[in-house]
Amino acid sequence: MNIILGFIKNNLLEVLGNYQNSQWKIIQDISLAQRYAYQQYDLETVWADLRESNSLILKLSTDEDDNFWDEYAVPAIEKKLNSLHLEEGLKDSLFSDIDADLFNCYLNNKYKKNHPIWNMIEDAYFKGFWPCGWEGKYPEGKLVVFKLNYA
Repeated sequence: MNIILGFIKNNLLEVLGNYQNSQWKIIQDISLAQRYAYQQYDLETVWADLRESNSLILKLSTDEDDNFWDEYAVPAIEKKLNSLHLEEGLKDSLFSDIDADLFNCYLNNKYKKNHPIWNMIEDAYFKGFWPCGWEGKYPEGKLVVFKLNYA
């Protein structure tokens, strides 16, 4: 089983322990997380623009990759998010971001691109956080990650 797919099925958004990273800004306020994720102004680095400008999907994705992702990963992400009993709007936003982010991480691994932003994003997801923004002007600054309190 692909490492990303195994992670999605077993540990997506589950923080195990009290994790710290000097390259992260950890937040627990969902409204602040959404501001970082979706606000298009008043930030040095717009998160959506950063993710889009570094996306590997159009550059690397094949029909085989798309089919694999749609058949196995998408249902696993949906199942995990449904199990968290989140508000519908939040669940939809998270799904869209998680799907795109982890597909980029999958491509980054599969094609051995070792892309810095996708490596950081993957690390955050693997530690149980939702990467939702960038504090500062990329590549300087910190990855903003949200710790979901659903337990």
